[in-house]
Amino acid sequence: MTVRPVDIKERDFALSNGRRARAFYPATLDGSCPVGLSDQRVKDSFADDEDAERLALIRATLEKDFVRVDAHEGIDPADVWGLYLHTNDGRLFLTKMIPRPRVTRMLQAGAESFVVETATMQVCESERPAELRAAFDRWLQRVFPDVPSPVYELNIGGEESLGPGGVVPEAVDVEVVNGAHLAPRQTVNAYAPGP
Repeated sequence: MTVRPVDIKERDFALSNGRRARAFYPATLDGSCPVGLSDQRVKDSFADDEDAERLALIRATLEKDFVRVDAHEGIDPADVWGLYLHTNDGRLFLTKMIPRPRVTRMLQAGAESFVVETATMQVCESERPAELRAAFDRWLQRVFPDVPSPVYELNIGGEESLGPGGVVPEAVDVEVVNGAHLAPRQTVNAYAPGP
């Protein structure tokens, strides 16, 4: 089956407390948005009650001087990445990163009439490490606009970097990033927890 190319549009939505979300949808001849895509629908889907509790924990951790974040490839599908924040109690799910080409394929196939970024989903341009970092910075600014961007260590690894019990035995690519300025970037030694 051949999927016909479709132009993909995106629309930015302003939410409460300075938060933002983007919606992606197939372009129409008259330029209208898909049925069901509205300001209220985007606001309602941004975060549920469970997300709100988790976002409060994430906010408290992001207010520290330095944070550690792990990025792991998905298993099915492999191109959807999961980001996890290190906390005093372990790791906390932040968001999933979905590459724009996957979003485009979903919309072209008609699987969805639109895709909306939420508190737990961020569209990234590609799976390249620099793009994952840039998407993480956009997610921080979009979901926590009132929290100064922390200095963070982003460990980017594949599914093989997940050890027993979800422990990260070795990070493939580690950088310390000044999230506020995105530079300078300094490569540091990979973190490897003990047995």
